[in-house]
Amino acid sequence: MSPEALAVADQIYSGDFEGGRAAALRLQEQQPQHPIGYLLEAEALWWKIWCTSAEVKYGMTYPRHRAKLSADRHYLELAARVSALAEAQIAQNDSAEMEFYAGMGDALASRLYGLRGEGRTTARAGVRAREHLLRAAAINADLADADFGLGLYNYYIDTLSAAARVLRFSWAFPEEARKKGSGSYSTRLQRAYWRRRRPAFI
Repeated sequence: MSPEALAVADQIYSGDFEGGRAAALRLQEQQPQHPIGYLLEAEALWWKIWCTSAEVKYGMTYPRHRAKLSADRHYLELAARVSALAEAQIAQNDSAEMEFYAGMGDALASRLYGLRGEGRTTARAGVRAREHLLRAAAINADLADADFGLGLYNYYIDTLSAAARVLRFSWAFPEEARKKGSGSYSTRLQRAYWRRRRPAFI
């Protein structure tokens, strides 16, 4: 990412969601055909959703479920925009960077669907994200963020409940992802940018 985009991400992850969103909008104006500005705006919105939906349970603070809201529409539009812009560039010249952004767009959508309890939609978006991340890792084996995203996906599959595993085939979860499981979660964990930028306010 550019130094400008890194600064926006750090602003968001320091808890300044409104300032980070405003900076992301400026990036969109400067680079309207690049996914990064839309991804960062969605990220700023996501952490507002996270904070307003979180609850303390079993000694942990985490958002477990939230009803569908009209405000969700803009967030999902941003996620779709990230994927669409990346896929447009992939069609012209495939690259690890754009495969990664395409996967991130689907991942953005997946986590909101998951928060709303929409299991099948969550799974389908997650599978699409995985496909793009696998392609990104195949193009550039040193892209640690793609490995981290795949590790999170495999960890999620590995920790599914027994009932969810029975439904895995109708939800389109790949069997090989479950076999890899949580073991791949830590692969290149310390090198991944998005992992290192874990919000400081949590």
